[in-house]
Parts: sequence; structure tokens; C-alpha cells
Amino acid sequence: MSSPIPRAWAKLADELAHRSALPLTDHGGDVAAVFAQLVAQGHWQRLLNRAAERELGAHDVARLCVLAYLHDLGKANRGFWLRQFPGARLVGHTRETAPLLRTDLRQRPEVAPLVAMLRD
Repeated sequence: MSSPIPRAWAKLADELAHRSALPLTDHGGDVAAVFAQLVAQGHWQRLLNRAAERELGAHDVARLCVLAYLHDLGKANRGFWLRQFPGARLVGHTRETAPLLRTDLRQRPEVAPLVAMLRD
């Protein structure tokens, strides 16, 4: 059996009993970088501007890049981490972070750093 992946992971690959993982932080960075490149293209800029009903500035795009980076934040939970082991209970990663979007939770001190990062 392979050694456990010691940190939060986004993607696992098993080949001939060798396990490798893409760390969650690397995956978030990859997605944010691709998103930033797409948004720099005129077509995608126009689509986002239309969706926002205004022209998005650099600050808006930076915020969207942060959200792209955080899109799999829910994978940083013990239940999801345990999925690397055969027979582990299936635990997702969406429902686990959805409460962060609730207005009343945004006021909690433990969520304040995330909210501040999105606001700045």
C-alpha cells in the first residue's frame, strides 16, 4: 500500500501501486492562473462585463482570481482527505464550504480573514 498523502490534495493518480497527488494549493494556483489568462482575452472580458452589467476593473478581476483559487477549498477537510484510502466513506467538498456564503456566517471572527481577502 502507498504512503498516505500528508496534506490536502486536489487530484490523485494511482499507477502501479505508486500514488501521486496534486496538492490543493497547486491546483488552486493553476486554476487561478488559467482564469486570469482567459479573462485577459477580449471575448471572456466582454462576457464577464455583460454578466456584471458593467466594465470590470483590475481589482474586480483580482477578486475573481481569488475565487478561482479557492474554488475547491472544501477539499481541505478530513473526510475528503480520507478518500485516498480504500473503503473510505464518500465525502464531498461543495456542501462543506457552502455555508461560508451565508450572510450571517460572514460576521463570524473565524471567517473574517477569508472575507477580508475577497473584499480587498
